[in-house]
Parts: sequence; structure tokens; C-alpha cells
Amino acid sequence: KKVKGIGEKVFQQCAGFIRIYMAESASASKKSNPLDATNIHPESYKAAGQLVALAGGDVKDVGDKQLAFQLSNYIAKEDQEEISKKLSIGVPTLQLIVDCLKQGVGYDMRQEFDAQ
Repeated sequence: KKVKGIGEKVFQQCAGFIRIYMAESASASKKSNPLDATNIHPESYKAAGQLVALAGGDVKDVGDKQLAFQLSNYIAKEDQEEISKKLSIGVPTLQLIVDCLKQGVGYDMRQEFDAQ
């Protein structure tokens, strides 16, 4: 947050575009958040973590096919309006979080478009 010329609001807007990939090693920070390597905006981390827990998963498993499967099953069985209320978010935000969690780490939607 302490970058010359970047205030709190600009930092907040930029934070959603930063991806942090942690190496799996003993020196990796224990404070790292697996959601940092997804397209989920930091403002939605709390809701994403709660959603993963509701689906019976763990945030540390982000990017794992089993977690994507658990999320798909949970979303298919439960009413999205009710899930959104539990998480204090709107249905569109819920869908974005679900999509991002299913895509896993390292996904970049720009790869879907042809470079021109």
C-alpha cells in the first residue's frame, strides 16, 4: 500500500488484478492466501471462504478438481438466493466467485481472446 503516487482508492481498485503465486516450500509465508492466485477480488475473500466451507471444502484446496466438484454439487443442490443471503452478497457476485473457484489458480480470461 505504500507506493508513491498510489492512494488508498487506486490501490483498492488495482488489488483485484494482482495474482500472487506462492511456491510450495518451507520458506513460503504461512500468511499467504490461496485466493490471491485467483480472479476473486480481495473484497470478496470472506464470502469466498465461507462458500468453500459451506460446500465442505477448504480454501487451501483452491485449484483442486475435488473442490470444484464440491462447489458444483453444492450450488446445484442449494438455492442461490439463500446462499447469497447467508454470505451477504448478491447472486451475481456469488456466481462470479463460483466461476473463479472452478477456474482455479492461474486462470487468465484474456487467454480466451485472440491477440490482434
